[in-house]
Formats: sequence, structure tokens, C-alpha cells
Amino acid sequence: FKQDVRIGLQTADQLRARIRKEMAEEYPGRRMESVQTAGIVLGLFPAGFDLRGTLESLLTDQIAGFYDPKRKELFLIEKNRAAAGRAADALLEGLTGVNVQEVYAIHELTHALQDQFYDLETLPMEVKDNDDLVLAVKSLVEGDATYVMYDHIARAMGQTADTLGLQGLGSGESMMEGAA
Repeated sequence: FKQDVRIGLQTADQLRARIRKEMAEEYPGRRMESVQTAGIVLGLFPAGFDLRGTLESLLTDQIAGFYDPKRKELFLIEKNRAAAGRAADALLEGLTGVNVQEVYAIHELTHALQDQFYDLETLPMEVKDNDDLVLAVKSLVEGDATYVMYDHIARAMGQTADTLGLQGLGSGESMMEGAA
């Protein structure tokens, strides 16, 4: 790291408020309603589906931490996880011996490193008229952090992300072959 990373804690309620604010900025006015209506008309969502509420709940439940490149701060989320989430975390910890909170922190710290070396705020992740570019850049940023996170887990098991993948554990194709 070029400099220390500030780490803060947020509650699930604080996270939900942040998600609401960011969704209001990204989908101003009736834009969210238009997306929701289009999804219903195309049969992607059932009639009466609440896209905004569903996204708020999903993101609040699933986000364990995030790095804010504007504030140069990493936030971990304090929350009571649902039984299914706790069971999945316990399974991961039991199989690997790695604390799941550590795994989340590693992912977010990777974003902090990316920011210190490449200034995430300068990357084209919010371009309104080029979805392909935005998807490519976000995929690179998230893929890098996910790779580092998986490599940490693999190393706790005496492997690396690369060697673990060679054994078929990281390959959807290999897993599908085993199921056939």
C-alpha cells in the first residue's frame, strides 16, 4: 500500500440508505419505473414486481463490505446475516479454515490497492452511452479483486487460485462433467 486505508463500519440500515441514494442518482425520475415496466412487459418480472425494493433488499443483504474511492475508505457492514448466509459462511470457513470476514476484507482491500495505483475515480465506470466499456472496466476491477480473494482462500488450503482451478474446483466445465 502507498498509504494506510481508512476502515469504517456501517450498519445494514446505513448501507440501505446509501444504496437508496445511489439508486436515485443512477435511476433519476421515472427511469427505474421504466426499467421495471419493461421487465414486466418482457416477462422478466411478474406483474406488480417492485424492482427498486427488490434491489435495495438484495444489495443490503448481500454486501458485506465495500470500498469508496471518493472517500478513500473501506467499509465493512455490521449486520445479522440470515441463517442461509451464516450456514454458507460456516461451510466456507470449515472447508478452508479462512475467516469469511477476512475474505471480504481482502476483496475490498484489493479495491483500495487498485485505487492507490490506478485511481478508480478516473476509470470509465459511469459512462452513460457505452455500456460495453463500463461492463468491461467493472469486470476487470471486480475480477481482479475476486481473483486475489480466491487466491487467499486457495493458499489457506495449500494451493493457489491457478492450481486449484487446474484441479477442476474453479472450473464450471469440470464441475459439470462431474455431475453428468
